[in-house]
Amino acid sequence: FDDFLDDIKDAMPGIIDGAAATAKALAGIGAAAIDAVGEPYPDETHEVCANADAVQAFATTNMASAAAMISWILFDAMRGRPISAVGACIGAVVGLVAVTPAAGFITIGQSLFIGMSSAVISNIALYYKNRSELDDTLDVFPCHGIGGISGMLLTAVFAKDVGLWYGESTTMLYHLAALGIVGAYTFGGSYILYKITAAFAPLRVSAGEEDRGLDLSQHGESLDLPEWLIRDAEQNEVIHPADDKEAAPKEPELIEN
Repeated sequence: FDDFLDDIKDAMPGIIDGAAATAKALAGIGAAAIDAVGEPYPDETHEVCANADAVQAFATTNMASAAAMISWILFDAMRGRPISAVGACIGAVVGLVAVTPAAGFITIGQSLFIGMSSAVISNIALYYKNRSELDDTLDVFPCHGIGGISGMLLTAVFAKDVGLWYGESTTMLYHLAALGIVGAYTFGGSYILYKITAAFAPLRVSAGEEDRGLDLSQHGESLDLPEWLIRDAEQNEVIHPADDKEAAPKEPELIEN
């Protein structure tokens, strides 16, 4: 089976690659779309007009994302981990998440600092999450959660005229209070929904189902694998196309004159 899986990897590079993203090109396109439209557009249009504030929000959003992307891959390299395209995409999105509350109220230099620091903080949080037994398949909390928290607090540090950088502490107190209230609400609400769901369905799949992949074991489908491989995997055996009478191409018949 291992040799056959190697053949599949060679035939479809990037499709089956351990725990890596299913398609790195699609991950890059998604991150680029978020970077170009998904985050800058709401950041720059909160003024509902094209003015200096909208331009500033657009510039700070993109600079923070770029700084976070570079910081993420450099921090990976410093820790002895390989630099990857997926890591660059994650870093860019973390920077967008962190700068969103501050985009219209900070300078370009401050946006660079927010992007760099949030990327490093989220990278460390992701490292410790992976060493734990916590289930977070898409790394939502280490990236969006921790990135959002760091950006929210740094907004209270750098917000023009009302941040700690300018000698004001009221905004920071409000942000800390909001962090506590929202954190308690989301944790409490999620815990209640978790318990309700657990009463009707199991919340964790078996080790065997996880090894096979949740697309196959839970949904009976896969985005990338061919149908004959899905069918045989469901029967707990894999047959090479050359050994499968239905999948293997038939030899042409000789016609005698």
